Amino acid sequence: MPAKAAKGGKRPGSKAPASKLEEAAPSEAKPTAERTKKSGTLVFANGDSYRGAYILIPDKRIERCGVGSHIYADGCVLEGVWEKDKLIGQGKVHFPDGSMYEGDLKGIQFHGKGTYTFPDGTTITGTFKKNR
Repeated sequence: MPAKAAKGGKRPGSKAPASKLEEAAPSEAKPTAERTKKSGTLVFANGDSYRGAYILIPDKRIERCGVGSHIYADGCVLEGVWEKDKLIGQGKVHFPDGSMYEGDLKGIQFHGKGTYTFPDGTTITGTFKKNR
């Protein structure tokens, strides 16, 4: 079942507007009679997709929770553990040019210890703060 999302998802390092999914205010991540925990693949109207655990909210929004991967239409992939629709702790970000970040994430930013690998294999390992 496709989930609703606005056009133009935001990805790390991008200034593009966020999708409805990412703009949604965090809410309690517990299933209730109105909120159903599910797992699977969702495809959004903007071409993005999400594969993993999520909670279906009655107004047809979803909240990513648990292990999952968000795949942007441009090929950028965010992998990790989601809580209240945000990445938490360790994760991986794969970019379309072949570069990759693996380490601590805060939301969709490199924040904490991690390694950035360039397409040519060169790496930078250290402490990142707000993608720097």
